[in-house]
Amino acid sequence: MKITILLFVLGIVPAFSSTYSQETLLTLHIKAKKIGEVFRNIEMKSEYVFFFSDEIRPEMERKIDIRVEAETLDKILDKICTETGLSYEIIDRQVTVTKAKKEKVQVPALPQTQKKSIRQGYRS
Repeated sequence: MKITILLFVLGIVPAFSSTYSQETLLTLHIKAKKIGEVFRNIEMKSEYVFFFSDEIRPEMERKIDIRVEAETLDKILDKICTETGLSYEIIDRQVTVTKAKKEKVQVPALPQTQKKSIRQGYRS
């Protein structure tokens, strides 16, 4: 019986911890504010904390406009990151913001055309 209760509790706890990001809806009406200020605004309206390295500090100074009504954080961050070249990862209530990794796109090699060699000869 004790093992059943323990397994039940262990199964329920992760379910509750992941629902915060899915259930928390935010409304933002921001015009011409720095990305860092937008993140601070989200921190004040929610329990999220943002982390980013000095590497992306120049991007954090970029000004953006965002207007969302009752959206989840991941949808808001998707909008911000697609415009700015940033990416994010949400772990519990911590959001880590990084530069988006550039995906290498391999272009298939074009078939080489055969070079026709021109031989000039002497006529005699």
